[in-house]
Amino acid sequence: MCKEYQFTLQALANISSMDSQPSDPLAITWPGVVAPTLQRAPTGKVNTIRVIWNEPLLTGGAKIRYFKLTCHHEHEHHHHQETPPKCSSPLPYHATSVEFTHLKPHTNYSITMSIHLEGVTKAVRSRPLVTQVAKRPLPPKNLRVEVKGLRERQELETATCELINSRDRLLEELAAIHQDVHVECTTNGYSEENAVKHGEADILAELSRVESNLLRHLHDLNNLTGYVSLDLFWEPQPHDGDAKITAYKVLINGKQHGFLVNCCVNDLRMQLNAYDCIHEIAMVAMTKHPVGNSNISEAVTVDLSPFLPFNCYCLASVHMDGVRHPENGCCGYQYTLAQELIIKNRAIKSSLYQRTSTRHIPPGSVMVTQVFDRTRDLLVPTKLSNMTPTLILFWTSWCLSSQKMMSYFVQYARLKAEKYIFVTCCCGNQETQGTNHLEWVAQLIDNSGWKDGVRHCCGCVNSDGLSQQGDGSPARLTNKQKYVPTECSSSGVSSTNDLSVFNLFGIQAVPMLIAIHPQGYIAWQGCIAALDSQSFNDKFDQILDDILKHTEEPAIQTVSLASLKDGLPTINLPSSPQDNKVKPRTISARSSSSSFLNPSKKPKSAKISVEKAKKIFDVEHGPYSASAKKDGRTVLSKRPKSSVTI
Repeated sequence: MCKEYQFTLQALANISSMDSQPSDPLAITWPGVVAPTLQRAPTGKVNTIRVIWNEPLLTGGAKIRYFKLTCHHEHEHHHHQETPPKCSSPLPYHATSVEFTHLKPHTNYSITMSIHLEGVTKAVRSRPLVTQVAKRPLPPKNLRVEVKGLRERQELETATCELINSRDRLLEELAAIHQDVHVECTTNGYSEENAVKHGEADILAELSRVESNLLRHLHDLNNLTGYVSLDLFWEPQPHDGDAKITAYKVLINGKQHGFLVNCCVNDLRMQLNAYDCIHEIAMVAMTKHPVGNSNISEAVTVDLSPFLPFNCYCLASVHMDGVRHPENGCCGYQYTLAQELIIKNRAIKSSLYQRTSTRHIPPGSVMVTQVFDRTRDLLVPTKLSNMTPTLILFWTSWCLSSQKMMSYFVQYARLKAEKYIFVTCCCGNQETQGTNHLEWVAQLIDNSGWKDGVRHCCGCVNSDGLSQQGDGSPARLTNKQKYVPTECSSSGVSSTNDLSVFNLFGIQAVPMLIAIHPQGYIAWQGCIAALDSQSFNDKFDQILDDILKHTEEPAIQTVSLASLKDGLPTINLPSSPQDNKVKPRTISARSSSSSFLNPSKKPKSAKISVEKAKKIFDVEHGPYSASAKKDGRTVLSKRPKSSVTI
């Protein structure tokens, strides 16, 4: 219908060559209509399709009686439709839109228009419009994140670790110079002060340069710590024309981050807190249509733990629980270094880094709680029957440097399980009331994957999860409280009667590593600055190889009491040797009569009460590490024949 016809006239003759030319054509349009194109229009209703069209083109004087639209499921064979089609009521000729309601979502519908003309029985049909009801918009795709400053942070950490290790080496050399000069001056009668100054001048100059560079690197690291800037990029997806995207919402770990983002934007810069470590970033496309917003997009995960405060160890008197960067007292190495730099006495500072034991001191005998089975046992067995070195990591559960070192230590333990015995001891915690410390530590170890291959102990609490004091009474400590080593009275007895793991092993910083020789004495004690697990493995392997290579027994180290006045836990003894009923003497490294230097000779057992032990031993150092005063200097006191269980 609605076709255009053209008529021409031509005169014909008997001779075909004599026919006239055709006349100009006369165009005549048969009465009809040109069906309009159907279009989808936005609607503010759910499960509704709104269709619009332009005014149809009428030809040949045709007149429209009415419109009628039909909506049915789009099937391959229309005669097998499960549901009858929806038909609109007859629409007047001036109508330009219609709505179909109560349709099914996620279903294709085919909509056609029938135009009925006056005087014509056959209707004119339009081309079908295939569409669906309004559906939720699609979320953005291909999310990616670029973290700002990550490469610079890694380069700074590498350089800082090298400086820390260089500083440790120089301080160890200082400690060795003080030891050698002291022995020489004692033998030859030289002035110890002048000899030390002469021997350490070059080392002090190099140490000053290293510390200056270290402070500069720590300042630069401080600018890349805490809050991290990152750029988020995404690709928008088209909508169906009904539920239009009006904005984007950014989700960080399931929660909205900041304000809504304009729908015309496809990148965003934001800042996140590094203390939350793992961040899952996703997005949602927002719409004002009642059908609702889009689903959550695929999340992109970013780890910001590299931007936590740089640390390798924390002095127990510096860091505090619950303190975050940039507050003073967080687990940042700059605060530990600042505390060390205020110590003016180089002899005290160098004594911190004399890590290889110069005398055979057995570890303190202390009872600890097993983290998982809650039983009480000795931290170090009194007899090492298997003659295997024991490696102990003293750590604090909330300390960031301790958690990092725990990860390295556990990985190392799994590599060297057949060669060494590995033990961890949690210490130095101050828990708030109502918390079960052992359950929290067990959950932390289990969730972090640290459980297998290591024996986990806790020296903070007893089996009930309470802080254990020296008198056996449980007590809770206050959160955000610094750990201060127990002070002793002039008689050498703790003023609080607290014999803790910190004091017995002389733990000044965490994480602290202790290597116990197969013969049963502490062979090495110290901290390691490692950038990753591989560097930790290499450095610890070197330390343990050096320990096991030295079969000769080292010479005795004597420590001046004058050098232990400020800055470090001091060794306080009874005013006279008679007070503790132990005669002081210097133990010879070559002596064969010493039972703990000669494993084949078993010591006689002796029973000592706890009250008596507290009078004999200084609480800030373990059994056998107490000193006696003689001629203005300290020498080792006589070793008891058995350790004391606290």
